[in-house]
Amino acid sequence: MKTTLRVHAVRGQEGIYGVNDFVDNQDGTITDQATGLMWTQRDSGAVNDDGSLRVADDVNYGLGRTWVDTLVWVEQMNQANYLGYSDWRLPDAKELQSIVQYEKTTLPAADTEFFKLTRPDCYVWTSSTCGDFPELALYIAFGKAYGINLFSGAGPAQAQHGSEGARPMGPPPMGTMGPPPAEGKKPQPEQRQSVNTEMIIYE
Repeated sequence: MKTTLRVHAVRGQEGIYGVNDFVDNQDGTITDQATGLMWTQRDSGAVNDDGSLRVADDVNYGLGRTWVDTLVWVEQMNQANYLGYSDWRLPDAKELQSIVQYEKTTLPAADTEFFKLTRPDCYVWTSSTCGDFPELALYIAFGKAYGINLFSGAGPAQAQHGSEGARPMGPPPMGTMGPPPAEGKKPQPEQRQSVNTEMIIYE
């Protein structure tokens, strides 16, 4: 069966998309002057439900949440006036992709000079749902992700590293079901991460 793909042409200066201009606000937030978005410096794995920070040896450090629990957590951060702001929200998929460091070959695929992720293999939730399936949400893998050959449908899942795991083929990978694969194990094609951390933004 022959596959026919469409192309969108574009014009304008090259090398502009994805050029970040981060500023550390010295208050636990990072502003990207390229987009005007302000981000939390730490993901939710370092933050308790009351907005206080966890230490690295805390048993809950790096703990992820389901997407539904994530939405509740964002509201809790607003109620707690986290970092001095009360209108935090989850980024959509395009916004979260804007801080992915695609050129990196080491984990995580983020600028670690500015962002302090609790795990180098973080999966981070977005607010974007999956088209006709609003019960499913998208996440971005800032660490190691897995993919299969969508054209042949054959073969085991292949490991992707660094920013390659955050670069989606079509939409970003869906956070729907199943735990992440054990270290050194390859997941089944239908396996998806269901418990992720989150980063929130303020405009």
